[in-house]
Amino acid sequence: MKKHSTVMSELLEISENSYFRWKKKDHIVLIDLIETYFSTEDLIEFLNTGKIEKYEQLNFFNLVKKKNINKYLSSFLQDGRYDRLSLSHDIFIDFYFQFLLFVKNQSYFTSLDLLIQKHLLSYCLYTYQPSIIEDEFEKDYTNDKNELQNILNSLNKIINEDIINRIQPHFCIFQSWDDYMLITLQDIIDNHMFDLFDCEDNEITRKEALYHIIGYHVYSNIDNKLNFNEKISLISKIFSNLSSTIFKNKEELFQQLNSLQLKYLAEIT
Repeated sequence: MKKHSTVMSELLEISENSYFRWKKKDHIVLIDLIETYFSTEDLIEFLNTGKIEKYEQLNFFNLVKKKNINKYLSSFLQDGRYDRLSLSHDIFIDFYFQFLLFVKNQSYFTSLDLLIQKHLLSYCLYTYQPSIIEDEFEKDYTNDKNELQNILNSLNKIINEDIINRIQPHFCIFQSWDDYMLITLQDIIDNHMFDLFDCEDNEITRKEALYHIIGYHVYSNIDNKLNFNEKISLISKIFSNLSSTIFKNKEELFQQLNSLQLKYLAEIT
């Protein structure tokens, strides 16, 4: 393989002696930039082919991710259905953010099978039903578990059917998702949903993205301190405060979101 100095001299179209001079005093920042972010192999590949394949692949992934971010948000904004997650039934909102937390805790998806999506939804719906019943009644009967269990058993069928009726009409959201959506979604979740900040620049889509970011932030940070009605109320308060704000960057959004969450959480508790 060629020496690094030879490769750099070819890239910069200078002699090797000039390269060493540039590196030492004439163009220190430029040389540091190139050598920090590109290996000798990267530079040889660029000189031979005019591109660096690993960066081409990264750019392709970013394009797919951006496309799927917009597709993800548009699935909540389709005409002829419940527009926007914030206008959905409270039980579905709670279910959906629980679903995102469930996806967060899975290993990376290696199969691009839409059946995985259906299995996840079915499993989440199955496990969600008893959890919401327990949240509703357990606090009032902590000293008498038998009485609690009798109540849960008697109400289980009725409440389960109600939960299903509240949630399933919204499942058309998932019908527009393709094979790559869960992979993209998991990547977005790993960044705490703040990648949605890079959505299409229009007011409706931006507000939808903001509601998802706020909701996930609330659900992933306060654990079981609040019941689902209190969580959704907290999300609504923060959203109302921030929905008309134009943020310069994700960091500014995070700071204001975190500050408001602490403020409103203190009022509730």
